Amino acid sequence: MAQRNLPDLSAWFEREEHAFLLYDEQPQGRCLFAIGARRSFTWGLEQPGCIEAWSRFVKPGADRSGWTFGWMGYDLKNILEEVNSRRTDSAGFPVMHWVEPRIVVAWGGDLEHPQLVLGENEPDAHAALESVLHEAPSETPSSERISLRPRWDRSTYLQRVQRVKKHIQRGDVYELNLCQEYHGDGKIDSPWNAYVRLQRKTRAPYSALIKAGEFDLLCGSPELFLKKRGKRITSSPIKGTIRRGQNEEEDAALAHQLYHDTKERAENVMICDLVRNDLSKIAAPGTVSVPELFGIHRFQTVHQMISSVQCDIADGVEISDIIKATFPMGSMTGAPKIRAMQLIDELEGTRRGIYSGSVCCIQPNGDFDMNVVIRSIACNRRTKRISMQVGGAITALSDPDREYEECLLKAEAMMETLNGHA
Repeated sequence: MAQRNLPDLSAWFEREEHAFLLYDEQPQGRCLFAIGARRSFTWGLEQPGCIEAWSRFVKPGADRSGWTFGWMGYDLKNILEEVNSRRTDSAGFPVMHWVEPRIVVAWGGDLEHPQLVLGENEPDAHAALESVLHEAPSETPSSERISLRPRWDRSTYLQRVQRVKKHIQRGDVYELNLCQEYHGDGKIDSPWNAYVRLQRKTRAPYSALIKAGEFDLLCGSPELFLKKRGKRITSSPIKGTIRRGQNEEEDAALAHQLYHDTKERAENVMICDLVRNDLSKIAAPGTVSVPELFGIHRFQTVHQMISSVQCDIADGVEISDIIKATFPMGSMTGAPKIRAMQLIDELEGTRRGIYSGSVCCIQPNGDFDMNVVIRSIACNRRTKRISMQVGGAITALSDPDREYEECLLKAEAMMETLNGHA
């Protein structure tokens, strides 16, 4: 399938305090570029009433455009489920940060040409529209030679996997997503150039670049958390990963291997069941369905096993109800969800922060797109801290060494983005 070319938005990300790019290079994918902040909403874990205040912020009104962009960090679960994390968060992102931008440009999808969908009266609006028509240079920018160090060595990771498997044997959980962090000191001089490197390595359909004050997020996510179109909600959890082949024959053989892998199928169907249960809380009766099960999707560096779960939301369901029922996503927690989150907080070496959360855009008509923040690099320019996390689902069938190798595979694109080699 043909790919579109990334536009050159470097100047905007150098000078704007707030800028969002949600980018899908496939022709059928919708892209959005937003700059500025008419209003902003930032929330920390210590503040009560988060979801209620957020739902008021994103609700369209007479003095509001209805376009909002932002993120929900994984640790929003502490507010939703009263599951407390005792670890530190290296990058220190707020649990929620949202803006109503001055300008929004949309292109791709069903749009024949790029459109200015917000900000007609802003003095720089047409310059923003013009920017998406100009391609970024074809030469990939060189890396800044930034190195990250793992919080765990291999033996520590293997020991934690064994602890998860003991919890599974005792019946505490039957699947748990265990993650580990790579972290470092310093800052990325050009987040735009780093994002270009990451995007060209991942070609991810739910990628994003965010600049919000001192916070930068470079996201190469292949995973959809939630998409709303009218009454229909879709979630597409990923469970199952294998590398790409060196040639067509090997590539096809690896995809076949992933599709028939008993352990990966078990992971995938468990999370599908969890998502079906989550959606049933806000679904119109009889509308929860699984239109795709064990789909094998090809990305730049990996094959992924992806399923899709859908429902029509019941009358009277608000966006706050949807988030309370579904967040955080089951693919990044495990099952049963609350017990899995409790064990994650015991076992992992750091708080996840924005990782395992979601970058989101809500439109004036209430439709929204929410990704899963994986394959991502989080940077705090004020504290000069950089964080990257990777993980995978652990089940009774998991081989610890294989799980560790899968983590290294998932980390490759981010490591190459930062230091030029894996």
